[in-house]
Amino acid sequence: MKKLIYRAFIVMLLSLLPAFCFGQAVYEGQLINADTEEGLMDATVTLLKSKQATASNYQGYFRLIADYTITNDTIVVTHVGFKAFRLPVTGYQPNIFIKLEPTIGQLAEVTVGATKAKKRLSKTLTMLT
Repeated sequence: MKKLIYRAFIVMLLSLLPAFCFGQAVYEGQLINADTEEGLMDATVTLLKSKQATASNYQGYFRLIADYTITNDTIVVTHVGFKAFRLPVTGYQPNIFIKLEPTIGQLAEVTVGATKAKKRLSKTLTMLT
């Protein structure tokens, strides 16, 4: 009887072992526009080497749950119109506030023409009639 209880106890411990070995890293915080102090919605937060990512909500809060963490991984925050922000995971602090700096970019001038479209339209109208 004691052997049966002992074996049942060992089996129970071995079945619980994977739960204790599995660890997750949680990175969370808020992304803020450095100029306006408002939260940045839909910014992308990525762990560079483990390829896991999330997006910030409408107030700029994010929560990234990583199945595993690479020691020398980097948290990269990107948003359209802002400079990318990089932070080593060793420098992460819980509930961090990250201020993203806006970038001012000027696009080259673009000229739009419709010469070929007129020819195609006239051919199409000819075919229809």
